[in-house]
Amino acid sequence: MILRYNRLLIFFLFLAFCSRAGAYQNLTANIGGGYVGNLFADSFNIGNSFIWNNVSFSSTSFQKIKLKLYYGISYYNYNTDNPINNIFHVPGVTLYKKNQDGRFKWGIDTFATIKDYVSANSSFDNYRIFTVADVSYYLVPGFQARTLYSLTRSKYLSYGVLDNIEQSAEAGIVATLPHRTTLRGTGRYSARRFDTDQITFHWVDTEFGLSQSIDIRTGLSFTFLKRWSKGGERPLASYYIISGITSYWDPWSGNQVEIALKRILPYAILCKIVGGSWNKSFLYDQYLRDQLSWLKNKSGRRDEGWLVRAELGRQYGLRLPVTESIKINMRGGYLSNHSGDRFYTYNNFMADLNLEIHIF
Repeated sequence: MILRYNRLLIFFLFLAFCSRAGAYQNLTANIGGGYVGNLFADSFNIGNSFIWNNVSFSSTSFQKIKLKLYYGISYYNYNTDNPINNIFHVPGVTLYKKNQDGRFKWGIDTFATIKDYVSANSSFDNYRIFTVADVSYYLVPGFQARTLYSLTRSKYLSYGVLDNIEQSAEAGIVATLPHRTTLRGTGRYSARRFDTDQITFHWVDTEFGLSQSIDIRTGLSFTFLKRWSKGGERPLASYYIISGITSYWDPWSGNQVEIALKRILPYAILCKIVGGSWNKSFLYDQYLRDQLSWLKNKSGRRDEGWLVRAELGRQYGLRLPVTESIKINMRGGYLSNHSGDRFYTYNNFMADLNLEIHIF
């Protein structure tokens, strides 16, 4: 499946490099590595170290309406016996008009994510195509109304039962108040339909956010999300293909809370500390309970968990022939999930280090 995209990617890069003289081109390279206590959301507790390499290129045409072409390619190598090492492609195009002095802003972004597993033993190659359109308007200074629509198409090389289309629409307001306070409220409706069984389920999110600048170096933010879910389940066969539960694959109802503190430290080091918690309820319908032996006597489960994460970043400007700047980012954290079904209970450490080189 991936080979059929080679010509498309070459053509895409040719267009980007041949942009008109008035365009701005940007090339960056990344190298990183880290450790994840559990790569999957299940109880196997597989320890994985990994390295990551990325090159990304973008070209922006500075017209009244701006056009941006971009392409990134990454290689992920994991220290595990599973055949999950992969090459990850991200080509895309964005059309937007978001002048800082304008009250009306809009943008349309279309891009693909293509995952090509290196091992011949893996048949999980897949791609997704995203289209996101957003419109915002400043009703009065400091008060912005915003709408967004997104469409995602997911296809898998060997597992057609996982193919699906997802749509999401949201509306929200952002209000900037005196004393450097920003309030945000969003309502969102999403639906996903699987191709094979024509199964559709949907959910509604309401999200509230608050940001407060304490001083020129310090900021605090709070986000609360409430979700209601209703409708069908994902196809039965997918439970045999993918172990573990994530919010992407299964509908859930519940709450998520996140608090973040940002601080500019001495030597222009940007520090961010994030803490969060969640409680999610999953319901199993009678058909699943009849067909899957491990769900035989379970009507559902409830997950409760928390996380804490710290991030440090520093950018250095350079005057070298092939390098404009470098950026160093470090992250470390811990997350814990406890569930009514012990199969979904896990406690994970994670840490990573990334070096980004801005070439031009």
